Amino acid sequence: MMKKISIFFTIIILGLGTLGPNICWAVLNAPTNPETLLVGEISANLSWQWAEPTDSTEGEIHRFEISYRKIGITAWTTPSNQPDGTRRSWPLMGLEELTSYEWTIMAKAIEESNNSTKIPDPPATFTTTQAPVPPPEENGNGWWSGPIALENPLKQDNIWDATNA
Repeated sequence: MMKKISIFFTIIILGLGTLGPNICWAVLNAPTNPETLLVGEISANLSWQWAEPTDSTEGEIHRFEISYRKIGITAWTTPSNQPDGTRRSWPLMGLEELTSYEWTIMAKAIEESNNSTKIPDPPATFTTTQAPVPPPEENGNGWWSGPIALENPLKQDNIWDATNA
């Protein structure tokens, strides 16, 4: 059985500035594709950054929508918790450890619009890491239970015992 781990995503848009509450009712084109997408290291957080998507005549970006899937699976998962245009991080739950995923993010011009751009194309990939081993727990009777992980049992500072609790 694979352990479930939580991954938190952080989005950084360089040079975007402050998004205001203005809502445009005019029909807008989708924002242009952000460029220079970089994916950070995966541990507890997945972070990425890109050159600012332009919104001059293409429509102001109001929110983002992320989708992911295991590599080799055709169906995309779109979490119900999605960031608005001012939010730069959110949790992504239910990923399996040591598993490779593809992801895309969509920049939406207005809230209920099909004017959006999905990036990256083709999807970017990441692989989750192994969940950390929790420390042993005292059961109330003076007994300790749970796994003990030692990097090097000969190094005294890596040995876990009741005095480290």
